[in-house]
Amino acid sequence: MIKYDIIVLRGWLLMGTKICSKCGKELEKNKYFNKRKASKDGFTKRCKECIAKSKKQYYTNNKEKVSIKVHEYRIQNKEKVSTSNKKYVQNNKQLVIEYKKQYYQNNKKILAENNKQNYQNNKESYLERQKQYRLKNLDVFRINAQKRKARAKQLISTLTIEQWENIKRCFDKKCAYCGEEKPLEQEHFLALSKGGEYTTNNIIPACKSCNCSKHDSDFFRWYSGYKYYSKQREQKILKHLGYDNEQQQLKIN
Repeated sequence: MIKYDIIVLRGWLLMGTKICSKCGKELEKNKYFNKRKASKDGFTKRCKECIAKSKKQYYTNNKEKVSIKVHEYRIQNKEKVSTSNKKYVQNNKQLVIEYKKQYYQNNKKILAENNKQNYQNNKESYLERQKQYRLKNLDVFRINAQKRKARAKQLISTLTIEQWENIKRCFDKKCAYCGEEKPLEQEHFLALSKGGEYTTNNIIPACKSCNCSKHDSDFFRWYSGYKYYSKQREQKILKHLGYDNEQQQLKIN
């Protein structure tokens, strides 16, 4: 019986109300107070709202002091902070995306000015990073440049980096014209100047020398007299592009 009374009493303590020592309001314990094992009833003296206001006031009055402490903590606990941040982002992806969007909208001018200032202060570093990125992603830059050219001529432009990688694999990452394993460029089978679209059905891999040699010539007239001509490679090119009797049979994609 005594044990039962203790359980009931504990339940009443948890489910009852409590007067906040700060604002004096009588509020439901479970909903408006934080739990605290050290206290008699298991809850904090002040309600959640008062604690939040107190923290906000302290931060306002001690911004510099708090910033230094936070900075020191992050330096001393890099791995812990990084793991915690990653976990939060994974569990709150949509919330983080919305926050970033809202923050950007509210701070457009400040962010633009900060970026401009950072660029001016670290111009050499920025340019070096851009250079390194460009060298590591040449195909991406080339594809974007080719797409701009095709759009300027109002031609279909749909080639992707994945399709370009597949095209190179189809030719064993060798020049389609000479068969040499050299740095490859995107060669328009039908020249851009003659309406050749920038699609997977009009692009083949070629080395710089062969690409320059062909330029905007008609393939069927040029390749037969080319010094690296190969019947086998010619058939492979035409089969890959879906040509029969000098007419392409594939639909452009």
